[in-house]
Amino acid sequence: MNHKGSWIIIIIGIIIMASGVPSALQKLAYVSKTKIVSGTIVRTAETDFRNSHYYIPIVDFTALDGQTQEFKSKTMDSPAKYKIGDKVDVIYDPANPTDAEINYPLNIWSEPGSTAIIGLLFIFIGIFAKPKNQTVIR
Repeated sequence: MNHKGSWIIIIIGIIIMASGVPSALQKLAYVSKTKIVSGTIVRTAETDFRNSHYYIPIVDFTALDGQTQEFKSKTMDSPAKYKIGDKVDVIYDPANPTDAEINYPLNIWSEPGSTAIIGLLFIFIGIFAKPKNQTVIR
């Protein structure tokens, strides 16, 4: 890769990382206003996706206002990560208790985290890629 090519790869990495900033800021704003309570896996939904069978946990929890809420997690696991009756921490927005998720870092930070990792990968490739040996013709 020549010097110009390295800079192009670095710029692409910076653009990818910058595209993840709004998502990261949105997640930070969400986490700053949420509360964490205990919940219980009450059942699982099942789905097929890309020729595999997945399990989606459905969770009940009691919000701080005393109201019982139920939500379907945004994550799928194969095999099932949780069993009915398992206790989990739930992160939710008290202003909108239906906006809840199992409090597991990958459930919350996977989108901005993966964008940052891909962007950093491009930047490192651009920085550390060795230039091809160029032959000078005289």
